[in-house]
Amino acid sequence: MDVNGNILDRKSMGEDLFWAIRGGGASSFGIVLAWKLRLVPVPERVTLFTVNITLEQGATDIFYKYQYVLPKFNRDLQMRVQLNTENVGNTAKKTVRMLFNGIYQGRIDTLLPLLDQSFLELNVTREICEEVRMVQTTLQFGGFTTSTPTEVLANRSAIPKVSYKGKSDYVRTPIPKSGLRKLWRKMFENDNSQTLFMYTFGGKMEEYSDTALPYPHRAGVLYQVFKRVDFMDQPSDKTAISRRRVAWLRSFDKTLEPYVSKNPREAYSNYNDLDLGVGSATYEEASVWGERYWKKENFKKLIRIKAKVDPHNFFKHPQSIPVFSTHL
Repeated sequence: MDVNGNILDRKSMGEDLFWAIRGGGASSFGIVLAWKLRLVPVPERVTLFTVNITLEQGATDIFYKYQYVLPKFNRDLQMRVQLNTENVGNTAKKTVRMLFNGIYQGRIDTLLPLLDQSFLELNVTREICEEVRMVQTTLQFGGFTTSTPTEVLANRSAIPKVSYKGKSDYVRTPIPKSGLRKLWRKMFENDNSQTLFMYTFGGKMEEYSDTALPYPHRAGVLYQVFKRVDFMDQPSDKTAISRRRVAWLRSFDKTLEPYVSKNPREAYSNYNDLDLGVGSATYEEASVWGERYWKKENFKKLIRIKAKVDPHNFFKHPQSIPVFSTHL
């Protein structure tokens, strides 16, 4: 629905607006009432696995290798790495625990030879693999067991709410081991409330240009980094402990800066990181955060489309697509 209350489909809205709402922040342009999705065939059974390792078990070397294996992954194999810190036993010493969560669109008998050939160090064995239906993978990645009834996915009250502050980055060049160790040391400074997720890119993403859709972080991206600190044990994000955690996250963001994308330092718009800036009085102000989310060419195109469909900026939030008095 547009600013005038008109209900539009793809034909009536036009290709520019249809382009904009698919990755440019639909809330800047109107209210999306329904989507039509194109489904793709998947195997009857897919394979899940999780490898759980710590620094003492060689996690640094394995993660370093993971970065180089990424571009060569079979496109039917997707992997996410989750990193947390924890104390070693009852001691004050800390370590990093990594969970390599994999999903393969095929059977175990096909997966194991692929990993033995490309990533033997990960040591994926038949015992830690599970063949499930595709919908069951959503359960695991959502924090449930694969035996949980899938009806839970339609029950919002069953999914716990998580209060956190998050930030994002994209890695295009493997981080050296010296850099990884520097990141681990920085993680040890916090109180174990942080989580890092590394989301593998490649595959189908590589087939689209940066401008095919507003979302530009495609070819050449090894993985996305999502880092967050949680406030679940706090009454709000305003307590002294919560503020310390946010301060740590911002300092970790600076530590990570040499190892992530540059010019611009790319970020994911759906995480709405207001630390990047909220100014939009001029293009120069808005570009500070807008080009990190969408890159220059896409951001300027989104601004031009916004000026046509919502010239008085009715649909807005702190980082919505801005409207300017002069044309770009």
